[in-house]
Amino acid sequence: MITTASAGKPETIIVVSYGGFGDILLTTPLIASLRQRFPRAAIDVYVQKNRGGILEGNPHVTRVFTERWRHGIHSYLDFLRQFAGRYDLAVSTRNSDRQISFARLAGRTAISLVNPAATGARWKKALLSGWVTWSGNVHCSHCITQLTRVIGIAASYECVPPYDAGSGDRLDKLLPFAWHRQPFVVLHPVSRAHHKRWTVDGWKTVSRFLAGRGIRAVITGGPCPDDVAYANALMPELPATAVDLTGKTSLADVAELIRGCRTFVGVDTATTHLASSLGVPTVGLYGSAEYLPPYFPYWSGLHTTPTENLGNGTYGSGHVYVVCGHCACASGEQVCKRSNGFLAPCMINLEPGRVCKVIARTIPERRPIRHQATDSPPILTGHSHHADG
Repeated sequence: MITTASAGKPETIIVVSYGGFGDILLTTPLIASLRQRFPRAAIDVYVQKNRGGILEGNPHVTRVFTERWRHGIHSYLDFLRQFAGRYDLAVSTRNSDRQISFARLAGRTAISLVNPAATGARWKKALLSGWVTWSGNVHCSHCITQLTRVIGIAASYECVPPYDAGSGDRLDKLLPFAWHRQPFVVLHPVSRAHHKRWTVDGWKTVSRFLAGRGIRAVITGGPCPDDVAYANALMPELPATAVDLTGKTSLADVAELIRGCRTFVGVDTATTHLASSLGVPTVGLYGSAEYLPPYFPYWSGLHTTPTENLGNGTYGSGHVYVVCGHCACASGEQVCKRSNGFLAPCMINLEPGRVCKVIARTIPERRPIRHQATDSPPILTGHSHHADG
């Protein structure tokens, strides 16, 4: 269900995206839609602390503001002090109490996703100028994009990756091989949620499979101590040709790296969405297939190219594949979410042989190397100056 609202011709817009990196990345098509329709508007984005890097170099964004307080009344008071009534249009991209409240505080017109089955749906609808019904049975990007219909503008479906003109030079210094010419595959084994991680033995098998084909593995991950510790434990198990970039790159650097790889293999995390949105052959490793309707790795054609069940726990859409483990949970139970820092059984039983077979489908015997450094980000009319709040 969509309830429309009149936004007029807003001169100031704020998009509140108070989730993880993946949530923000999946908001970039909506931001691009707003920029295309309102080319002269100032479009600000409000995100959690340390999340702004996913919007680096985004030509559709005027400023990126980050939270000062994560929880409690202080977060509301601080947002109120900075943004109350400052915007003609405020857009919330999630159903959360906080995001919807922030949108209402900031915008003279406020729109959001609303889950009609969740507690508080009635008061949220009362606060908002217009809304889209959130559905867990469709991809979350589809729900976010539907917000364009609330204010009657055309939708864009292309994610905008982070960009930094210096990424290529940094990668030249970090990588001990000619990554512009030699074949490599990016492996992203880490997620903040431990139940989404795979086994060390699985990654060892995959990297050795690649080495047997003359393809080097490059490991990526974030700078947090947990990611670095995982990579430190993993690297001794991998072939000597493997390279570890965990904690050494920005998100823009990772995007540039992925553009040049043969294939990307990663767990259910933002970097996997980034790879698939860049058009690179992508293999996602997921536990339960129940995650797929809303969280299949995103690419622009997902709206028109349905996910196909390829059998044996493997699913595909375009250049993207997902290999799922065998889930023993009752439907909707998802015990893995309560695994308290341990690997989920459905990820433990994800067989490396199945993963290698899918990877083999993405690596032709002779594929042209696409390692051409990006000279400039995509440009549309609008502002591109960033400032942290």
